[in-house]
Amino acid sequence: MKRISLIKTNCKKCGKELYTTNRSLYGLDALKAEAGSVCEACTSAEEAARINAAIGESLAGVRE
Repeated sequence: MKRISLIKTNCKKCGKELYTTNRSLYGLDALKAEAGSVCEACTSAEEAARINAAIGESLAGVRE
């Protein structure tokens, strides 16, 4: 099993320094790569809804 670690990066929209994980905590690495590193202030409501729905589906076992 791969370890999850924190990495320091910058928001791709505003440049704010932030920390993220090297991979998804929920097994959604493709979504994590697509969404990129974006701070909460720069995440649109639509992006947040899509990410939260994917996490919910993953936790419920709907998504692989």
